[in-house]
Amino acid sequence: MDEGLFIDSSWARLEGEAAVARHLDTGRSRFDGLFAMNDSSALGAMRAVLRFGLRIPDDIAVVGFDDIDEARTSVPSLTSVGPANADIARSSLDLLEVQADAAEGRPAEQRRVPFRLHVRESSAPVTVTTG
Repeated sequence: MDEGLFIDSSWARLEGEAAVARHLDTGRSRFDGLFAMNDSSALGAMRAVLRFGLRIPDDIAVVGFDDIDEARTSVPSLTSVGPANADIARSSLDLLEVQADAAEGRPAEQRRVPFRLHVRESSAPVTVTTG
């Protein structure tokens, strides 16, 4: 795994823009896509990509997480993972209850919750071929 492909940033839009701009400015590693931990930082990252004269999604595809309203209205519109917030909340409360009742040293239980990928203009459509 190329550690140079991980860009450290806060979850804020301006920080996402600044972090991606710093990364692109160094020219150390090339990449054709990025996944941001939330849509706000992804929107900032998109601004940095465009400022460097790169095209979205042709040069760099961008995907965010949490599917905020701005994801649908940005130009280009942002592909985003839409979490099932009610399921996350319910599962989190269940896990808290399990941990409160568990003996010390017991490893935390993991759960999966549903999500939906909203594919929009910021990522190239995936073509699946069978052979």
